[in-house]
Amino acid sequence: MKNLKLNTLLIIMALIFTSCNEKPTEVNSSIYGENEIEGEFEFKSLDSDKFEISVGGSTQISAKVIGTGISYKWNASAGDIIGAGSKVVYTAAFCCVGNNVIKCVVSDREGNTETKEIVINVR
Repeated sequence: MKNLKLNTLLIIMALIFTSCNEKPTEVNSSIYGENEIEGEFEFKSLDSDKFEISVGGSTQISAKVIGTGISYKWNASAGDIIGAGSKVVYTAAFCCVGNNVIKCVVSDREGNTETKEIVINVR
């Protein structure tokens, strides 16, 4: 029983420390067939369910894009991005207190690219 508690504590500590890396979190993905309109490309919006979260909390972030063959590249100044495509989840550990920038770069098959950023306050 004592070993189980120790192992559980070590796993939790490892998860916390890996979430506090200095490098930004980056996720790349391509989604085809979503909001496809031939010849058009527009990054309509980048939105979050919550713009303020507690340490250990999370929020869903959504990118609304019109175009063909859209690919998404997500980046967080601190914390983790989970998922891929037009909707991801941002999570923040103890080291992420303050304002964190979440950036989404979208591209289409023709090479058009747009970038949007939002700020999530971790308290």
